[in-house]
Amino acid sequence: MKRLLRFEFRQNSYILLENEKTVFSINARDLKFNALQFYKGVYSEKGISTNIEIENRVDDSDKTGKYVFVWLLEIVQAISEALPEENSDSEDITPSEKNSEESLPSKIIPLFEFAACAGDGFFNNDTIPHTDYSTDVIEADYAVTIAGHSMEPTIQDGAVVLVKKVDCLEHNEIGIFIVDGSIMCKRYVKKGRGVLLCPDNQSGEYSSIKTSLVSSCILQGKVLGV
Repeated sequence: MKRLLRFEFRQNSYILLENEKTVFSINARDLKFNALQFYKGVYSEKGISTNIEIENRVDDSDKTGKYVFVWLLEIVQAISEALPEENSDSEDITPSEKNSEESLPSKIIPLFEFAACAGDGFFNNDTIPHTDYSTDVIEADYAVTIAGHSMEPTIQDGAVVLVKKVDCLEHNEIGIFIVDGSIMCKRYVKKGRGVLLCPDNQSGEYSSIKTSLVSSCILQGKVLGV
C-alpha cells in the first residue's frame, strides 16, 4: 500500500510529515542529513510499506527546498528498489510472474573514477582504467564515481552516478562535462541565449560556468540517477 508523505518548510527546517506527524527533518542552515534519523523516522516500524509518494508543499521559489525535495525522492526510490514490499499481494502473483520479476534484465557497464576522466573524452577510450559495474538501468552506458561537493545535496561526494551517452541535454538536466580538459558534473541551465553549467550546492563556494567563456566544453552524457 502506498504511503503519502508531505514535504514542507517550517521553523527553518525542511520536514517530512505522515498523517500530520513529523517523521524527519533537515535544518535549513546546514542541511546535514542524518541517515539513522531518516531510517528510524520513515522506515523503522516493522512491516511498514516502502512504497512512498512525497507531495511537495515548499514554495517553487525556494531553490534549496527544491533540491532537498529531489534528493529525498531519489533516496526513497532507491530504498524502495533495494527493499521491495514484504507485505505486498504476493499471494496474487503467479509463479511465472515471480520468475519474471526475479530475472529483471541487467547489464555490465564500465565504472570510471572521476579523477581519471580528464582530457578530451573518456567513455570511448579503452585505455582509461575502470571496473565492471552491474546495473538494471538498461539505458545507462557507463557509471562515474563523483568526487567533490559541488552537486550536494542532489549528488553526494563519493556517489556513483549512472550516465547515458547523449548529444544534447534539456534545460535543468544534470550532465557530465569536460570543460577545458577538466571533468565536472553540473546542471545544464539555459539562460536567455546562453548556457550555464551550474552547481546545486548553494553554499557560495562553487560558481556557475558560462559555456561561451570557455575554450572547450564537451558533453559526456546525461546523469540518469545515483
